Amino acid sequence: MLKAMREHADKQDWDAAASIPKDAAPYMHAKLASIQHTGRGGGPIQTVTYRKDSSMHTTPSLARLPPAAEMMRAVPAG
Repeated sequence: MLKAMREHADKQDWDAAASIPKDAAPYMHAKLASIQHTGRGGGPIQTVTYRKDSSMHTTPSLARLPPAAEMMRAVPAG
């Protein structure tokens, strides 16, 4: 099939060349199987939703960091 596709492409018969890969694809690329997912014991899947709360800060404020010059003085030379 790929040889026929290349022959059509060499002749610039683009419609015929383009129709062949769709027939050759199942032989070249595996199809993924469909799987039904279930939760524990065959029940529904449990989901957890996380939300960012304004009262929860995980990164320090830049205003609380010392100036760069002060940070450099704390690093020993060497």
